Amino acid sequence: MFLVRLSPRFLAEMKHQIAWIAGRNARAAVAAELRVRVALRRLARFPELGRVGRVAETRELSVPRTRFIIAYRVRADAVEVAALLHSAQAWPNSF
Repeated sequence: MFLVRLSPRFLAEMKHQIAWIAGRNARAAVAAELRVRVALRRLARFPELGRVGRVAETRELSVPRTRFIIAYRVRADAVEVAALLHSAQAWPNSF
């Protein structure tokens, strides 16, 4: 099992995205956050689960039943989670 390291960027984006959803539907926000957390646990067990990323040296995992994508890097001993993006967002050139 790999250690999952969450970047400050990921944490800030997660907080922002869940707060935005909560402002419209509290139950949906709880469900979305839970789905992201389940996806992170899956990455700990299966770090190659996602597809090759659009940013060099990254991978991307679509979070089921959401429009979120987790961008991450696989290292020798850990999964480094770089960002949480909404599929409608413009994709950055780097993390």
